[in-house]
Amino acid sequence: PLIGPFLRLVGALPVHRRQEAGGDPARNAALFAATTATLQKGGAILIFPEGRTQPEPALQELRSGAARMLLAAEQDAPQGTRVTLLPVGLLFHDPGTFREGRALVAVGPPLTSADAGGAPHGSEDAVRNLTARLAEALRARILEAGDRATLRLLRTVEDLWQAAGGPIPQGEAARVGWLKRALRTYHLLLEREPELVRDVRRQVEAFAADLEASRLSAAQLDRAYAPGVVARFVLREGLALLVGLPLALCGLAAHVLPYQLTAAVVRRIPHTDEEEATDKLAAGLVLYPLAWLAEGWAVLRLGGGWAAAAFVAG
Repeated sequence: PLIGPFLRLVGALPVHRRQEAGGDPARNAALFAATTATLQKGGAILIFPEGRTQPEPALQELRSGAARMLLAAEQDAPQGTRVTLLPVGLLFHDPGTFREGRALVAVGPPLTSADAGGAPHGSEDAVRNLTARLAEALRARILEAGDRATLRLLRTVEDLWQAAGGPIPQGEAARVGWLKRALRTYHLLLEREPELVRDVRRQVEAFAADLEASRLSAAQLDRAYAPGVVARFVLREGLALLVGLPLALCGLAAHVLPYQLTAAVVRRIPHTDEEEATDKLAAGLVLYPLAWLAEGWAVLRLGGGWAAAAFVAG
């Protein structure tokens, strides 16, 4: 009821996964009818083929829905109609860090029904073959580190390599290529010298933990700072603090109540790691406006109209 209206505004279609449909495939009949009509008209369908959200940098087993949509649209389409399947990989860097998180969208070459390996059009073999080809195409587009801990360590190694003067390709796509090569090297060495590699990993983990605790980067540790640079930094940050502190305190006062309420409510909602952001969004859509209304009413009663106007502007 909270997020559904926004999803419908952007044309989202509900999908009943096998565990939710109670084994009744007819519940998705309307979905496939809508996607077939859209694709035959030259439209596009965006689908996440793993069938679930998950935070790990690894490709999960793909569902067959994407391949079925392509084959169904071509099977009932006018002669000569072609539908393509465009694999898109998403690579995230610090996605949970406000204003610093970023994502690379890596688009691969399209797949067609010809990639079904010659199996009869619409058959289960065609669906399986096309799904397998899609999995290969997606793996070529993403950085499969296996788990988030390994990916974070890989980023730390990249920072150390760069701080030591090692060449890092420019551009996000080129950097991801470097990370993929480093990951292949890691797995190769892990097979040949497992004890040595595990020892190095433990050292990198300890170093990364120290960096996080001190809020420093590898590049900052390797840099020399002249007294003038330090003085200008202190002056600039000090002035920003003096000017911004009153505004920051007002912002904290206005938002601490809905912030804490949202956190408390989400803690009591059973959820997995990848569902937490959705739960926070849903709870915040209700709790923030309610808290603002309550605070605005309190300011109006205590300080009058001008104080309420200042609160709203703030």
